Amino acid sequence: MKPFKKLKQAITWVETRNKFSPKKDLLRISSALLKMNLTNDFKKIHIAGTNGKGSTASFISNILVKNGLRVGTFTSPYLIRFNERIKMNMVEISDDKLLDYLNYMYLFNQEFISSFGESLVFFEIMTLISLKYFNDMKCDVVVMEVGIGGLLDATNILNYDLSIITNIGFDHMKQLGNSLEEIAENKLGIIKEKNHLITYVDKSLFDLFKESIDKKHASVHFLSSEKYNIISFNPLKFLYKGVDYEISLKGDFQVKNAILSINAVSYLYPDIRSDIIKGGLLEAKNPGRFEVIANNPITIIDGAHNIHGIEALVEGLRNYTDKKISVIFCALRDKNPQTMINKLKTISDNIVITDFKDPRVMNVLELVINDPSLTYINGINKAYKYVKSSSDLSDIILITGSIHFIGYVKKKLKVKMQKTSTI
Repeated sequence: MKPFKKLKQAITWVETRNKFSPKKDLLRISSALLKMNLTNDFKKIHIAGTNGKGSTASFISNILVKNGLRVGTFTSPYLIRFNERIKMNMVEISDDKLLDYLNYMYLFNQEFISSFGESLVFFEIMTLISLKYFNDMKCDVVVMEVGIGGLLDATNILNYDLSIITNIGFDHMKQLGNSLEEIAENKLGIIKEKNHLITYVDKSLFDLFKESIDKKHASVHFLSSEKYNIISFNPLKFLYKGVDYEISLKGDFQVKNAILSINAVSYLYPDIRSDIIKGGLLEAKNPGRFEVIANNPITIIDGAHNIHGIEALVEGLRNYTDKKISVIFCALRDKNPQTMINKLKTISDNIVITDFKDPRVMNVLELVINDPSLTYINGINKAYKYVKSSSDLSDIILITGSIHFIGYVKKKLKVKMQKTSTI
C-alpha cells in the first residue's frame, strides 16, 4: 500500500525531514545508495560554486539535449514548483512520477532506519530520488548541482567524469567557514582521484586549487586567464576563441557561465559541433536570474542571495546607467542583508524593503531603523505599486535579495508582460 495518495502529502513529508544534519562523512547516504543497487551507468557532471551553478547546469543540459543525448538535471532550490529540482531533457518530473518516487523513498527510508539506525535527511532523499529516476530513465549523462559546499554534500557520493567550480564567494559561512580559503577547500572536496576540474575562480585562489588538485593526481583548466569579448548586451553576444555566441539569459556575468559550459561539453564530447553548442546556449533558460517579468517600467527579478551574487548583479546593471533604477529588496537574515543593500546603493537611491512569509527572513524593522534612507512597505504587491507610482516608463525596477523571495514574488506579483523586452 502506498503511504501517500496525493503529491502534496508526500512533499510535506519530505520537506519536514531534517534539512541539516551534522556529519563528518557521507557514510549514511553512501550506504543508502549501495542498498538501492543502482547502476548509474551514465556520464556524470558535478557543479559546485557560490553562484552561477543553476545557469551553468541549464547551459550544459540544453547543449547536451541539443546533441541528441538523454540528459538528467538535478538542481536546487526551486522557484515555483517542487518538481523543478529534477528534470529529464529539461522537462520537470511529472506529478505522478514524483509521487511514485517519494512513496518509494518513504518505504525505503523506513527500512533504512531499521538497518542503519538513522533516517535520511531532506537533501539526501532528494539526491537519491534523482539518481533513481535518472537510472530508470536510462540517461546518457547527468548534471548534478551541489546543494551546499561540496565535501560533505549529498551529491558528492558519485565518481564524476567532470567537476566544475563556478566561483568562490562568501555564503553559507556557518557550514563552510569564514574565509574564502576555507570555503574553497570545502568546495574542492568534490575533486576525486584523477578527476578533471574546470573553474572560473579568481587567480588569487590558483595556488590553493593547484595544491588540492595535485594531491588527487587530478587536472585543472583555469578559465580566468582566458579572453573573451562582449559584442552586444541586447541581445547578449560574445566572442570566444574566434566563435561568436548568443545567449538568451541576461546579465553579462552569464558569459562566464556560458564559457564554463562550452568547455565542459567540449571536454566530455570533443567532437561536438559548434552549431549544437550555439543552439543549446541560446535555448537555455534559468527563471529568476536577471529575468524581465514586465515592461513599462522594465521589471527585473534576480535571485542574488549573497554579496557575491549582488556584486555580479550590480556590475551587470551598470550597463544601464542611463536609466533610473529602483530596488525592492528582501533577504534571509543570515546573508548579511545590510552589506547587500550597501552594494545596491551604488546603482540606486531608491531602495524599498519588504518582507514575505519565511521564518528566516531578515529583521525588517531593525534595518529600517538603522538606515533611514530605506523605505519599508508591507507585502510585494503594495511595494511594487509604490515603486511603480514613482517610476517613469523607461525606468528599471529591480526585485532581488533571495531565491526564496523571488519564488514568492513570481507566485504573488501580478504584472503584465509584453512579448518583447526593451532591456
